[in-house]
Amino acid sequence: MILVTGATGNVGRHIVAGLHRDGYDVTAVTRTPATAAFPPEVRVQPTENIDLSGVESIFVNIAAFPDGPDEIVARAADSGVQRIVGLSTYSVGDPNPRNAIAVRHRHLEDIVRASGMEWVLPRPAGGFAMTTLEWAGSIKRERTVRAPYGEAHGAPLHEKDIAAVCLAGLTTKDLLGQEPQFSGPESISYRRRAEIISEVLGEPITFVELTDEDARVVWAEAGVPPHAIQARLGMFASMVGVSHPVDPIEPFIGRPGLTYADWVRDHIDAFR
Repeated sequence: MILVTGATGNVGRHIVAGLHRDGYDVTAVTRTPATAAFPPEVRVQPTENIDLSGVESIFVNIAAFPDGPDEIVARAADSGVQRIVGLSTYSVGDPNPRNAIAVRHRHLEDIVRASGMEWVLPRPAGGFAMTTLEWAGSIKRERTVRAPYGEAHGAPLHEKDIAAVCLAGLTTKDLLGQEPQFSGPESISYRRRAEIISEVLGEPITFVELTDEDARVVWAEAGVPPHAIQARLGMFASMVGVSHPVDPIEPFIGRPGLTYADWVRDHIDAFR
């Protein structure tokens, strides 16, 4: 049996779908089992008191564990789980102790490696295309995107591709003991992302570049914590006019990565 934590999240849901499609015995763990809406063959259980009986492999997303992944990793090892795939990030290479994302994921990597289980630690890079959904409201209302640093670049990843690497880690031996790093297939600016949405929609979209202060207000209203706002602004400023490195995903999943336009087409209803 393969157990997937964070199963109703952006990545977890695609992992569960892939395992179910390929005939694996899968258990989905979520904070909201009553509304999980998985096929009847998929076992569903709550995040509290996870039952690890019969589990051979486990996917761990630390977003599902606000208090940290230590307990679930230790319990998995003690329960005889053979393999763990822990979703990490390329930012583990940032030594800045103020980078909370890097610190948390370095800790995850350390305890996974020390667990005694077989392990894979995928490191997505380039940013998640899903963050584009922050623009959905203004695009729907007025066909406008408001964001700072329009010429900042990233190589955004489709969540399906992140899930595909995790699936390979859970179901094959190809990635055991590795930290596969991969990004989206192209470096594109935020202004260009708005243009791609416009092209897929078939309607003009205006990009309005915000000042730092305006961006603070917009992100605070969207619920972004103050420390994260400051980190975002610093990150975006450092990426202006700089092409993001592209780390191919094909060596890990046997196909090219999905493009940003592919992602927009898959989520087009969010912008209509």
